[in-house]
Amino acid sequence: MSGQVIFIDDEAAIRQAVQQWLELSGFSVRTCARAQEALAIVDRGFPGVLISDVRMPDLDGLGLLEKLVALDPELPVIMVTGHGDVPMAVQALRQGAYDFIEKPFTPERLLDSVRRAQDKRRLSARTGSCGNSSPAKAASNRCCWASRGPWRTFAARCWSWRARTSTY
Repeated sequence: MSGQVIFIDDEAAIRQAVQQWLELSGFSVRTCARAQEALAIVDRGFPGVLISDVRMPDLDGLGLLEKLVALDPELPVIMVTGHGDVPMAVQALRQGAYDFIEKPFTPERLLDSVRRAQDKRRLSARTGSCGNSSPAKAASNRCCWASRGPWRTFAARCWSWRARTSTY
């Protein structure tokens, strides 16, 4: 089994097609018709990837993304939409989306994104949150590779360089 995926879309035919494709590709897939259903089953320890349509009744995909990032900033969330534009994609990525895919998409395009997101999730689970920490936090995190020996100096230089070159 490659990993877990939760797919949220209000269109039943799309849910079924994506579920079948991902399951044939080795993923364990759970589908939801509404964002609230997904929020009820996702917790901070969810080891997988979440894929959400943007336009849905009640809570839309961008609202769901906001709640998920607040719950777990490391959770990879892939947004899909048939009504997207560049500003919407930029907004989603700035809010923390892992990827933004326009419908109609090829199954291979979605599968590639899910596989990369799953790899990211596995890596973040192994390293904890040290990738988003300050050097002081990383140094105090005993499980973080950056807190050990010569890596501490290297990590401190990287974080310092990142802070100086950031254009946020």
